[in-house]
Amino acid sequence: MNKFLNICISTIFSLISLPILAQTDSCKSVLKLEVVGIAGKISAHHKEMEPMCDRPFYAGELRIGMQTTGNQYWHQTLKYPYLGIGVYLSEFQKKEIGHPIALFGFMDIPMHRGQKSSLSTSWSCGLTFNINQYDSIKNPNNMAIGSEVNAYIEFSLRYKYQITSKIEIGCGASFQHFSNGATKQPNWGMNMLGINMIASYIPTKREIHFQKLPEPEITKRYEWNIMYATGIRDNKTGVIYHNSTLSVALSRRISYKRTLGLGIDIFHNEYFKDEYAENEHVELKKLLSQAVFANSDLIAGKLRINIGLGVYTLRSKAYTLPIYERAGVRFYPIKQLFTNVSIKAHGAKAEFIECGLGVTL
Repeated sequence: MNKFLNICISTIFSLISLPILAQTDSCKSVLKLEVVGIAGKISAHHKEMEPMCDRPFYAGELRIGMQTTGNQYWHQTLKYPYLGIGVYLSEFQKKEIGHPIALFGFMDIPMHRGQKSSLSTSWSCGLTFNINQYDSIKNPNNMAIGSEVNAYIEFSLRYKYQITSKIEIGCGASFQHFSNGATKQPNWGMNMLGINMIASYIPTKREIHFQKLPEPEITKRYEWNIMYATGIRDNKTGVIYHNSTLSVALSRRISYKRTLGLGIDIFHNEYFKDEYAENEHVELKKLLSQAVFANSDLIAGKLRINIGLGVYTLRSKAYTLPIYERAGVRFYPIKQLFTNVSIKAHGAKAEFIECGLGVTL
């Protein structure tokens, strides 16, 4: 199971970091280094987690990436984002948590860019290591994390001001999350809220000049997206179940950077077996569910950030909620083929991580 988990979650990191750097022209974009200091607290979203959340945590990030300048049109549509890879180091002051380390890819997308200042959102996704995971004997107090390797997700709101042509300083607020997507229990996950101090440095002598390119013609307004994905889930007793998804959607390109779509999901959930007395000999139809969903893609070159909301129309077993959420990343190594990593959740509680392949027609 750990091997499968490593493969699935590491795909998140590769989807974010490697494609981003590969599609940025280093001769026309500008190298940028950034140091971030973070202080905050863990949110006690379950009563049993309260003993883990009584002290503040401190963390630091080192980011290296490229400040896009507009040599590709999608840079312009996203107000010239800053993107790359980074490392996260932390001190939680709790022995049951340890000192988590994360490797991640990131993208800072400006909401507003002024002459010397910017207000942006930052999105990060990657892997978390070095957590003192739950152990019934050695570490029974960590009820949040039950695995060695976990997903790292971060969202922050940042304000930065340029004090020289090479140096920026700023501040912000962040939300960070550690989770294994229910591949191993316990998995309540850790949610952290923090405040950030930011310092950026551009080591090159070349000045930044943001280019403006003419908008390319959108030659194809509608597209079909067909995807098959699979994932695993722990049933809390050590039994691992495999789940799979077949997804078909029709999307419309509403702008150069965004699509809106409607589709149908068919899910095969092996963990439904726990609900039936016959367990290993459950009929296939009892493990299936079907839903309709709406979704949207944010397009950044060969990379797409996908979010969706679905409603069940057929299910043999009732979930707590009749709706589900999906958030993920898709990368197109070639024009019509994409790889996918996404998290399917109910009420923001992860059901499983989907890793899959798809085609766009």
